[in-house]
Amino acid sequence: MADIEGIVTAIKLGGHDEDNVYTVVSDSVMQLKSSIRLELYDKVAIAEHGNGASEVRVLGDGKEEWEAAVKRLVDGIAIGEPSTRYLNGDAVAAMAKMAPALKDAAKTFIATLLSGAPILVRFHNDGDGGDGALALYRAVESLKERTHYSLDNVIWIMNPGVAYGLDTFYSDTLLLNRYTSALRPLITIVDFGTAKESEASIKEANGKYDFLWIDHHPINGFSTDGIRHYISPWLTGGDSNITAGLVAACFAEMISGLSLAEFKMASLVSDHSNYADKDDKQACDMAMVIDALTVRPEAASGQKVTPRYIDGILSDSIKFGEILREVKAQYAMAMDMGVSTAKQYTGMHGISVYVVDYKPIFDLNLRYVTKGKFSSSLQDEFEKKSGDLAVTIVHSNGSASIRMSKAIAPKIHIVDIIEEMKGEASYIDSGGGHNEAASVRTSREHDRDLVGLLLSKLGVTRS
Repeated sequence: MADIEGIVTAIKLGGHDEDNVYTVVSDSVMQLKSSIRLELYDKVAIAEHGNGASEVRVLGDGKEEWEAAVKRLVDGIAIGEPSTRYLNGDAVAAMAKMAPALKDAAKTFIATLLSGAPILVRFHNDGDGGDGALALYRAVESLKERTHYSLDNVIWIMNPGVAYGLDTFYSDTLLLNRYTSALRPLITIVDFGTAKESEASIKEANGKYDFLWIDHHPINGFSTDGIRHYISPWLTGGDSNITAGLVAACFAEMISGLSLAEFKMASLVSDHSNYADKDDKQACDMAMVIDALTVRPEAASGQKVTPRYIDGILSDSIKFGEILREVKAQYAMAMDMGVSTAKQYTGMHGISVYVVDYKPIFDLNLRYVTKGKFSSSLQDEFEKKSGDLAVTIVHSNGSASIRMSKAIAPKIHIVDIIEEMKGEASYIDSGGGHNEAASVRTSREHDRDLVGLLLSKLGVTRS
């Protein structure tokens, strides 16, 4: 068998030289270990002996050739157009305008993947972020299968907050620094991070890492400088009803050729989008299960919650059904307690403001119930009572989740209110979100102060 010639474009460092994993690019991609130490850009010849063993020889320096080799591989992957299915009106135009940015990002993602450089995918720990990550996971696995590349350079991490803070960034650098690569590592953010608190991380990453950022939260002064690919419906005439999970699924379809409609529909339902089909039982059930599975970083079995783990549950009808029944039972219990203990006030524009202390529900230790999703479910109940004039505040231990009717959200601008609170009260640590769904955080001892300030900003004169 003739030798395979290629160029080393990435190295995953092991504890010893013989443990290093080298990505070699030629007309295809392969990853291998070597009995001799290789360097980045080495041009090598690989002789396969038929028994799984291979012999590697260094031919010279491929520094002038590696970019062309990677480009040939990228050019061999057809990149599709973003789908506008399930959207209508202005959202269709917004997605169409997103196409150039999505295609440009697709080339970067594919080039990084096939060159062996690390891709770290951080996704928000809810149904929307989870759906986006699952779609990307399916796309990556399909690309590997279709092109026969056995690459292992994608790291999946669920993110519990709304900001990409420095502590998180420094943690990620420890993982990314295990690689040396011709292309920069690519940090991919799905459904979070559009917050002032993320800007320091972006600055620290400058010149070392690239970003692919898929989000749908209002930008509100957030600086996207230093982000190579920032994809948001807010930049193309859309709004948060075009969910991050839907955009990520469109992106995943573009690079893989798969149809990932189930993740789009579940994402719309999970994030209470105007485009959600609440009569689609399959989408609603999937949204509920993915929401539940992304509650904690570890599953009940102790396994780490990754897209691969969640995908396994979705593919097992028995496990899926068991989790769905348990989630519904836990939410029914939590909802009964929330509705019965809520305090009701009247605020600006005649709104009804409902305040619920989450601690008694937290103390029930319901595995699949989160404050955020519980708040959204409560909001649905209170809207039945107060129509389109309901606001729900669920608080405990210094954090509050806020939900409000779509009809009044444009009048109140809760995200702007949170920004005002940050400037007025030194005890406010962080906050943000959508105009219909947001959160704000302080220390535990300022929990009551936080709720009081929120009520005041909403025009409640008695608390």
